[in-house]
Parts: sequence; C-alpha cells; structure tokens
Amino acid sequence: MTSSASRLALALCVLIGLASYVSAAHRAREVLYVWAGGNGNRDFISVVDFDAASATYGKELARHHLPAGRPRVRQSGNEPHHCRLTKTAHGYKLALGGLLSFLQGDVDDIFVYSVSKANPTKITFDFSTSTPDGGCIDEFIPYKKGFLTTAMCSRSAGAPGSITYVDLSRKTSSRWISGSAPPNFNPHGFDLNYKSLVVSDYVLPISLVSGPPVFRDSIRIFDRKGNLQATYQQPGAGGFMDFKYVPGTALGFASGGLDNKLYILTPEWPLREVFDLTTLNGGNAALNPGIMQVTANGEYLVLTYAMRYVVSLAINRNQTVSLVQSFDMCTVPTINCSLYGNAPGPHYIRLSETEDRIIVVNYFLKFGVVESVGAQSLTVFTFNKAAGTFALEPRFDLSYASENGSPHSFAHFKRR
Repeated sequence: MTSSASRLALALCVLIGLASYVSAAHRAREVLYVWAGGNGNRDFISVVDFDAASATYGKELARHHLPAGRPRVRQSGNEPHHCRLTKTAHGYKLALGGLLSFLQGDVDDIFVYSVSKANPTKITFDFSTSTPDGGCIDEFIPYKKGFLTTAMCSRSAGAPGSITYVDLSRKTSSRWISGSAPPNFNPHGFDLNYKSLVVSDYVLPISLVSGPPVFRDSIRIFDRKGNLQATYQQPGAGGFMDFKYVPGTALGFASGGLDNKLYILTPEWPLREVFDLTTLNGGNAALNPGIMQVTANGEYLVLTYAMRYVVSLAINRNQTVSLVQSFDMCTVPTINCSLYGNAPGPHYIRLSETEDRIIVVNYFLKFGVVESVGAQSLTVFTFNKAAGTFALEPRFDLSYASENGSPHSFAHFKRR
C-alpha cells in the first residue's frame, strides 16, 4: 500500500470512529451532567454517557463551558458546586451554582441551561442570575416554577446567608425568606416536605480563609412561605452539612461534621442521636462533610462519611437506623489513598432516577484552609433498593485528575 493510500485509510478509520462517537452522543438515552472546575482554565459541564448498555458508558460525550462575552458571567474561578435538573412546562432546565463566584465582584453565581430531550448531550445557556443578598451558592431543590437554593454566606463571606428563589419563567431571582434572616445563618443543605423546609447550617465561610473554622450547629425549620418556625441547636456537632426528609413524613436526618453522629429530627423529639458513625472508622472521629439521600420508599438512607466511606443504613419503624453496609473507598482499585491522606474525598452522593445505582463524586473543596481535592473522579455502585445493599461498578471509571479538574456534583437525565 502506498503512503498516500495508507494516509487515506487512516483518515477513513478516524472519520468512521468519529461518526460512530457522534452518533452515540446523539442517541444517548441517559447522561450525567458533571459540574466541574477547570482550576485556572474554564469551568465546564461534562456530559457523560450513563447508559449501562452503551459502548461509551462512562465516557465524556460532550463538554460545555460557561459562555464568553457576558459581562456578569465569569468563565473560571467560580468553584463549581451543586447543581440540579428539573422538568418544566417548557422542557428540562439545569441549574448550577458557583460557590465562590461572588469573590469576583458584582457578577452572577447561578447559571441555568436548557436541555434538549431529543439529544441530551446538547445543552443551551439560558440565563444567569445572582442571589440578591448572599453568596456561596450551595444546594438546589425544585420549587414551584423554578428552584430554591441556599446561599451559605453574605456578600462579604460572613453571616447571615440566605435562601433564594430562582424563577425559571421570568429568569429572575428573589429572596425567599420572609422577614430578617436569623443570626448566624449559614445554610448549606435543605429539604422540603408537604409542610416545611428544613435547613442545616454548616460553617461561617470567612473563617475558612485562615482558620480556625467556625462551625454552625443549627437546624432551622421554615414554613413553605419562608417564615422561620423553630431553631434547634446541637452544641459540638461541628456543623450540619446536609438534611434529608424521609419522603412523605415529618422525619429527617442530619449528620454532625465533627462529632460524627447521625441525628434524627422528629416532631416529638428534635435532634436525637440514632447512630455513631465513628464505629465505621475504628472509633475515630474525622471531618465529615457528608451528603445523604433517602430512597423514595423511605426504607434506606445512603450517605458519604469522613471523605472515605459510602454507607447504607436501614430506616426502622421505631425511628432508629441500623447499618446495612459500609464501603471503604480506599479499596477501589483505581484510587491510591496514600495520595490523599487516606481521604479520597467522597462527598456528593445521589441515587440514579430509578434508584438502581449510587453515584459518588470524589472531590470536596479547595479554598483557604480546606484543601480536600480528593481523587477528582466519579465512582458508581449498583444498588439493590429492595435490600439496601450496593456493589462497585468497575466498568464506570471517570476521572478528571489528569487535567486537575474539580468535579463537585452532577445531575442525572434519563430520556423516556
């Protein structure tokens, strides 16, 4: 074969492979939108094939950067944090928050994209906005015609923070809390049930600049109109990173960031300890910025613990919990725990829409005294929702470490 013929054959092979990859992207039925930082480069949304039957399962199908040329949008330095997908009358919307966007001046820190149902790898920037009286954008939950989001700090990285309503139809944001924000209010996680919104305070962000961190130990209950109803304190907890309701009930869970205790919140008995997580770590307490989710049937609680473990607990009828399974992320073959001080960083965790898989992001935060970049990867487990057990899915191996990327969260889309 002549050299020109060889080059032609090689070009044809490349074109065939590219066409096959593009076709796979267009046919994608199930994807993850991974919200990640570029660490000096542009922040991005990585669209990852999450169809277990696909030849490109676990591979990036597309990458979208925040748009250029918009004066209120910074393409880098946002410290991508949490994100959420919701279905509206006009299709699917993806909201993303920049934890540290506010440090760049009078700019936006909430970014909204439209998702193409026909081709979910195609997302289009819709609008950006900012919380009117806060910064440090954190968790999102769907609410009315948009989202609620926690703003963990004031515009000076202090207190109080706020809760913001993002109206998708009007493309605006407004303060959700009625009246003045409570003192020492630094909200991180929250959840909504039929009656109340419960918010967990975590840390005073300005205290992370040089330390020591000032943790908040409060759980606050608002009614659905934004009126504060009650505040419960748990001194020594070391901040509450997250709170989750048992669906359809007034029961919920929060875990202490330093005392490593799991607490249950009930109408009869606020913040009662139900499980000592240190039993999973040789009796040793550790920094625990754990996120959690309760299964739709209310029978199991899955959570990350101590930036090292993935845990499943059974929720019992007598308002107690029992351990189903604990998994040490240092046993994942592709993670070298010695590189991360034996804390590879499992933080953000969610179940897939059909609750047949658990997805974990191994990254926490890089800011001030917190240098918890972890393995900069995603790990997937198959999940048995009838038994609460799970197993490592070795076929899914997605890492951003080679580009020093910082994935923090994701949203799951499944085309029906």
